[in-house]
Amino acid sequence: MSTKRILSLVLALVMVLGTFGTVFADGTGSEKIDWLVKQEMIKGDQSGDLKLDSKIDRASTARMIAVALGLESEAESLKLINSGFKDMTTAHWANGYANLAAGKNLIVGDSKGNFMPAKDITNGEVLAILVRLSLGRDLTAEERGNAGSWVAPYIAKASELGVTDGVNITDVNAAAIRKDVFEMFYNVITGKQHGKYDIYKAIVLENHRVQKLNKDEILVEIIKEIKKADYVKESREEKGDQISLTVPADVADVEDLLGKVADFTVTKDGKVVEVKVDESYKVETGSFKATRNKMGSYTVDLPERYSKSDETIFRTYYNNNPYKYEEFYTTPDAKEEKKLQNLK
Repeated sequence: MSTKRILSLVLALVMVLGTFGTVFADGTGSEKIDWLVKQEMIKGDQSGDLKLDSKIDRASTARMIAVALGLESEAESLKLINSGFKDMTTAHWANGYANLAAGKNLIVGDSKGNFMPAKDITNGEVLAILVRLSLGRDLTAEERGNAGSWVAPYIAKASELGVTDGVNITDVNAAAIRKDVFEMFYNVITGKQHGKYDIYKAIVLENHRVQKLNKDEILVEIIKEIKKADYVKESREEKGDQISLTVPADVADVEDLLGKVADFTVTKDGKVVEVKVDESYKVETGSFKATRNKMGSYTVDLPERYSKSDETIFRTYYNNNPYKYEEFYTTPDAKEEKKLQNLK
């Protein structure tokens, strides 16, 4: 015996790798830079112009570092302290940022002890800074090796860490262009080597339409942890754990996420700042056949798409309500009739 229902099945494939699709609003034309703007890590001039084709000076770079590390308040506390750089005073707007960056050995001055805040930073200097930021340290003597120039080992390490992914740097001695710096900066902030966010691959099980949740809230089940934040010593969530996340409307539509698998970039308090939907996972809706064997087990018949992997039903909904497997064998009319009989 079998019966059919119009259902919304939340499916996920096991052991499937896929590519990512990113949710971003239209803006600068660069998804990476749009994300940085949204996180208020970079800002334009008074008119909002980011001047992406312009050069960037060392002072502005130092500020970016403070923002990346979430240490703007620390930089503020250092602005009235003498930095030790001959060309910096406590009256300079970037003095605190210079103190912070130099104190963490991310930016160094010249041989004369100058910080050179207004000097255009070079591609090579940017690579060195971002490599140090990614690693949380400078290169070791072994990593430096016997390279002919100081920048060569930083170029190699930057490529290894993914700092230059999607960015074409042809001249390390040339002044860096803001667009390139911002995109490499994004690579570091969201990469596996550094960040103040957790990143989880998870399937969305519930939203406000099917459960009593806030309109910006979802319940997800963790498939795997992609990256843990720097402040976390041990993984906070493991495969199979279910957690609630808050998804702002400008990040993604929770209605559109139901049943989908995505990479969620999450703050310490569970707020989602980025969503990357994994298109290799699929939500099935429509008419499906359910069968029951002699042992009383239930099977939902679905077309097999992969011979070496299994499909798992995480949630089943009928008319926006949770649906149990055994209810595949109980028609809505039959249930209503049974209720009437019980009332007699």
